[in-house]
Amino acid sequence: MSFWQRLFGRGEKDTQQLESPSAEPVAAPQPESETSAPLTHLEALAADDGDGDGDAALMEFRAAAGGAFERAALDAVHAAVAVNRAPSALRVAAADVHVQRGEPESAVAVLKGDRSTAGLLLIADIRAERGDVAEALTLVETVIARELDAPGASERRMRLRRRLGSPMAGAPDDDAATILRSDTPKTDLRVVREAGRGGAGTVYEAFDDALDRRVAFKVYHRPKLDRAKLEREAALAVRFRGETTLRVYAVDPDQGWLVLEWIDGGALRGVIKRADQRLLLPIAKWFFPLCEAVHRVHEAGFVHADLKPGNVLMRTSGQPVLADFGICTPVGTAATGGSMGYLSPERLRGEPLDKSADVFALGRILEDALGVVADVLDESERRKWLSVVENATRTEGRPSDIRGLLALSDA
Repeated sequence: MSFWQRLFGRGEKDTQQLESPSAEPVAAPQPESETSAPLTHLEALAADDGDGDGDAALMEFRAAAGGAFERAALDAVHAAVAVNRAPSALRVAAADVHVQRGEPESAVAVLKGDRSTAGLLLIADIRAERGDVAEALTLVETVIARELDAPGASERRMRLRRRLGSPMAGAPDDDAATILRSDTPKTDLRVVREAGRGGAGTVYEAFDDALDRRVAFKVYHRPKLDRAKLEREAALAVRFRGETTLRVYAVDPDQGWLVLEWIDGGALRGVIKRADQRLLLPIAKWFFPLCEAVHRVHEAGFVHADLKPGNVLMRTSGQPVLADFGICTPVGTAATGGSMGYLSPERLRGEPLDKSADVFALGRILEDALGVVADVLDESERRKWLSVVENATRTEGRPSDIRGLLALSDA
């Protein structure tokens, strides 16, 4: 049976009563709610007493699925979800059974807060079938941003982009750079090494011998086509200057380069990749200042529009530095570009930008960080930050600005 057949209708069950060969009639089976189901491990998870075995509960659920105890097993999983004791694999298994039962919204409910690849793709399929194509695409892009080769994700993305048909649907991935120039412009800088590469340009570690300082030398791939973006990046970095904004030392729009402050800790993307707990913990140490930096942008009437771990740099002290204002756009105007996986559903639909688009991206950045440190947080701290992620990345009911986002972390 195909996924879509399972999604909106199960096959008819044989409902004929079996007749006993004896003269006495066979008693009708009791309703599931009145049947004592052997769901020891599932009930232990739901009891939140610390004794539940997630693997055993999953095996127990699979054994119950399709039988007389299926409903009771689903109820037990939902109870375990309510006390945050259901492992991801169990949630996905329960969601799949809900889909087979023709209960897609129950599947979404049991996956609430689950950010596993399988869970996100299942929700994406359900949302796409319901017609929420932009939301489905956002979920698929989220998967691809952290797991490029996730099975089935690329195929879903292509299909959903075609269905959406918005200006953002055909946008290339920002990190999928095409090298359109092989020369490094001549300057007085001494280039040490390539430090990073993105869709717009390449960043080199360089040394300014005249001023005896290390700098970042950013060279745009397409200096003529992207001149306006380069000029905007430089001008807005100066306008939003502060301790948490990357400083610009020099710019040459004709040759297509900028000289920027060198940040010793590198990009947050690298910090997350190497699971550097020294810089990632405590989360509040870097997340709150990052939110405040974005708030300054919003107060000036702009949306950053390209928030992602690659555009957040980290000092070795743990202080974040906001970078790359190349597509920073006034509130209420349309924006092109951006990095797939960090774009809100409304951006994918091509709607005018508002501050909540940056709130969504901040939620995704936080989610990426939690992916490598959640296991070392105590339970209350972990739940708090996961709740922030869940609320910040909602399609509806997301905080409209940074103040609303910060209020979530105080709850």
